[in-house]
Amino acid sequence: MIDSRTMRQVGMFFPLLLVLAQLPVRGSAQAASIENAIQSPRNDIEVSDGHLLGPGAAKIRDATSHTCYAFLGEDHGIREVPEFAEALTGVVVGDGVQTLALEVSPSVARQLSLQLASPNPSQSFASFLRQFPLTVPFYNTAEEFDFLRHAKARIGTSFSLIGFDQGS
Repeated sequence: MIDSRTMRQVGMFFPLLLVLAQLPVRGSAQAASIENAIQSPRNDIEVSDGHLLGPGAAKIRDATSHTCYAFLGEDHGIREVPEFAEALTGVVVGDGVQTLALEVSPSVARQLSLQLASPNPSQSFASFLRQFPLTVPFYNTAEEFDFLRHAKARIGTSFSLIGFDQGS
């Protein structure tokens, strides 16, 4: 059975294949020009000690400067994503960002907020997950929850979470 995520990936990849199939093959010179076209808009980004570095970091800082919203579309459960999200939060917090909108239901967002407000958030959340397994679809890994803890610490008392999900 193919899930909706796989279908979206196939749906986005298939048109690219159609375009590429239309290109005439002219040897290595054309292959090099295609590779250059793909590489030219690329800007490398590195995350180091909670900071974005590299030419891509400057572009992100410029793009998010004085913005009301910064959106991050990501795959969940990958350790590097919360690291990047945390570094991105450090960039946008200086411009007054106080609220994180998460791809979770409003009730899960409220539960995450309660856990983050507890005296020992990580321990409290781990206990909640043991008591109610599978109730939190995302932010249930240590890395993802740590991102939320660190974002709350960076933003301070004005920090808030809101949840929105396709099923909400």
